[in-house]
Amino acid sequence: MAGILPHEDFPHDAITHAENYLNERRQLGFKLRSSGYSIKSFARYFDALGYQGAPTIEIIADWARLDKGNSNKPVTWARRLNKLRSFARYLQHFRSKPKSSATKLYAIRC
Repeated sequence: MAGILPHEDFPHDAITHAENYLNERRQLGFKLRSSGYSIKSFARYFDALGYQGAPTIEIIADWARLDKGNSNKPVTWARRLNKLRSFARYLQHFRSKPKSSATKLYAIRC
């Protein structure tokens, strides 16, 4: 995959990973308007936390609950989480050891 960098257990900021991911997907023909906005929003949130390492399910879930319009509706959280599923899989390529953090997003369904 073009743009994949060496695995140093998440060597770059999340916004860089988000932009690389979105560029690669768009080159494959995906539009990613709504998902792209959500992915960049999550990346900015994650970078602002200053957390070292890959995103955990707890961090991802906290971001999903921060929706400005309908933050008290679990269906909205699920939709936001769903938009991050493929990005979470992409981020797994940058981990030196498989762990069960963001991979739990695969099972989330709306």
